[in-house]
Amino acid sequence: MKKILWSTWLAVAFLLGACTNDEEDSVIPQLPENDMNISIPEEDNSSEWVPGMAYAPYPGMPETEFGTEVHVIVIDAEEHGENIMHVLRNESWPWILNDDDKINLKQVCFPTHEDIVLHITESYDEYNPDNVPCDIVNASFSFFSLESARNNLAKFEDKEKFPKFPLVITSAGNGTNMFTQDAWDLCLEIGGLSWEDDILPYFGWDPEGPFTSEQSAWYKPGDVSAAYVVQNVDDNGHKEDWIIVGRDDGFGNKPGPILKDRWICTYYSFDILDNQTDGTSFSTPYVVKIAAEIKRRAPHYTNDEIAQLIFSTADDLGTPGCDDVYGWGRMNPAKIWEELARRGY
Repeated sequence: MKKILWSTWLAVAFLLGACTNDEEDSVIPQLPENDMNISIPEEDNSSEWVPGMAYAPYPGMPETEFGTEVHVIVIDAEEHGENIMHVLRNESWPWILNDDDKINLKQVCFPTHEDIVLHITESYDEYNPDNVPCDIVNASFSFFSLESARNNLAKFEDKEKFPKFPLVITSAGNGTNMFTQDAWDLCLEIGGLSWEDDILPYFGWDPEGPFTSEQSAWYKPGDVSAAYVVQNVDDNGHKEDWIIVGRDDGFGNKPGPILKDRWICTYYSFDILDNQTDGTSFSTPYVVKIAAEIKRRAPHYTNDEIAQLIFSTADDLGTPGCDDVYGWGRMNPAKIWEELARRGY
């Protein structure tokens, strides 16, 4: 197995005067030989569970007669889209593992079953250009106006493209702010939270700054398209069809009271083609492949039943019950499979 090279890098406090584009995921190139070496996973205790392995049932979760074909659409394109596919195919795996992960490598390297059919759009505009069946959508993008949020939802409500409304799993973004009630109230008042189009004109701030930490908190406070659904604006009725995926290391966007009810955390850094690649764009397909396996085993489960299984088995993060910060906590596939086995799937 290849040796993966890893180095700890410091999270830099977010300052608007020198902010980076949160729409783009950061890529850290392969590191020099004198950096700390760590193998993921270590071969001495995981010969049967390695990245790229063919599907095998989780210990204690036997193969099931209830398995059925599940279709996943990845709304993405080019290199970014292919990197998402690497995660879905178990060709990429989390870069930094805690002690529990190292013991439970089956959780880290859980592969996608052959009955889970992956489709990538190669477009950000067409959500189902080939009119394929769809159970679950991987959506790694954000919108910052109510108008774009309505347009986004309308594409999933198109009965010709999506005869059955899919489970939409979307990334939380890579910012450092919490989606507060004040931010959401302002969004409803002025129609969006775009920094350039909405926030700067509304408050009359100098675009060149400098900005205080209180002002900086208004830079991408959260995904308006996700909030539009979760807060049931226009009585859209699709809150139960949404999962929002955040990072589990405490440095990234947090749900606040607006998104907490549909928020799950998981790995943020992944090894993709021997590079450390960071972003909730890659956290999202990690949750997608777990959701797809649930659907494969329990095809009668509704979108919300899949989501609630993921939510209810998560490990709380930080202060117990502090869901304003971390939503439901960190996804735990081992507990998911235990619960599915208990239910007979």
